[in-house]
Amino acid sequence: MRKIVVKFTFLRKEIVLKLWRELDGTVNRVFEQFPRVVIEKRRNLVPQMKDTGRLAKRAYPAYDPFYINGTADRA
Repeated sequence: MRKIVVKFTFLRKEIVLKLWRELDGTVNRVFEQFPRVVIEKRRNLVPQMKDTGRLAKRAYPAYDPFYINGTADRA
């Protein structure tokens, strides 16, 4: 099976990302693609995110920063 890369406008991308669960049970998958710089930053932030999760704080990644209790934190 070949991978297909599709570029959406922001609004269409949000719609597709919300509906990706409908693909569950099929061979199709949806992934976001980030630049290498962002991937490296996110990879470096993962241990920090796990530590904040242990402290019962809500942490999640966004495009470049990650958020702890709704406040952006950059590497």
